[in-house]
Amino acid sequence: MPSHAGLFSGAWAPRNGATLPEDLSVLAPLPERTTSSYAPRVDERLLDIYARADDPSNPYQLRDLWLGRVECEIGTGEIREDLARLWLRSRVRRTVDGDAVLSARVTARFVKELFNAFF
Repeated sequence: MPSHAGLFSGAWAPRNGATLPEDLSVLAPLPERTTSSYAPRVDERLLDIYARADDPSNPYQLRDLWLGRVECEIGTGEIREDLARLWLRSRVRRTVDGDAVLSARVTARFVKELFNAFF
């Protein structure tokens, strides 16, 4: 069996002469922690999706509204024209709070379907 011990033994040397800072936290500083645990939160954009859905328990409709809004925001409306029209026709139907979104069983499925739409 061939040995590849030397394959990664050398120092990293970028081709363009770039160097990494000694402290990589300069590139991506971590946010200041205010608590000892992670507390998820829901932003206004996500609340708006749930508030506009005809059926907020339908992950496919939530996904389509999200994609339609993004299509309208980027301004083309050409790739997913039908979803852009869906967003433009939607209106606020209810008031939703973050706790309701985080505790809804559909939220995990909505995120999965949104991921699948991109990949």
